Amino acid sequence: MSLDSHEALVVIAPPSHSRPAPLLDTPTGMQPLPVRTPEEIRAVAAVFAQQERESATVAALLSGMVLRDVLADTFAEPAGDVEVELKEKKTEEN
Repeated sequence: MSLDSHEALVVIAPPSHSRPAPLLDTPTGMQPLPVRTPEEIRAVAAVFAQQERESATVAALLSGMVLRDVLADTFAEPAGDVEVELKEKKTEEN
């Protein structure tokens, strides 16, 4: 659109909505919790105990895998530029 154009731009404004008045009778969520039976308490404890055992098993497996990789990298033969440097040193000694 050039500056010489005499066309009017139409601007459409979104409709204005008035905000509804806040409700005064909204629940606050401060209701007392129901009392748990001993059976429910034991069931919840059993579920979390099972999750803790599974988490410990997974942690042990992962740490074993990481330890194996660290040991393999530590005791592996050096690769790449290190071998070139070793060959150069051997040729210099001869």
